[in-house]
Amino acid sequence: MTLQLTFLTMVGTVIAIAEIPSVTFSNGIKFPQLGLGTWQNTDHPEAIKTALDLGYRLIDTAFLYNNEKMIGNALKEYFENGNLKRKDIFIGSKVNYRYFRFIQ
Repeated sequence: MTLQLTFLTMVGTVIAIAEIPSVTFSNGIKFPQLGLGTWQNTDHPEAIKTALDLGYRLIDTAFLYNNEKMIGNALKEYFENGNLKRKDIFIGSKVNYRYFRFIQ
């Protein structure tokens, strides 16, 4: 069991007892206040699936983490198994300012 998966299991035990807090937007959508950080997770899709099983609905990633494909494949498999739908989760990402360009 990886360190990240071990941590998720321990945290998940606590989270499973209580619902993850959220804020409600003006359009009625509930946005979770706790998410799964995926930094340094490039080859452990089971951590993504475990987090979703435990109630996480926000996945945080970034271009520089280089784990988009792994996360995408884990989510695809999770959705195909009928556990959740894409509309049930949020994916947050970050882009370094060096990649911003003016469009002319």
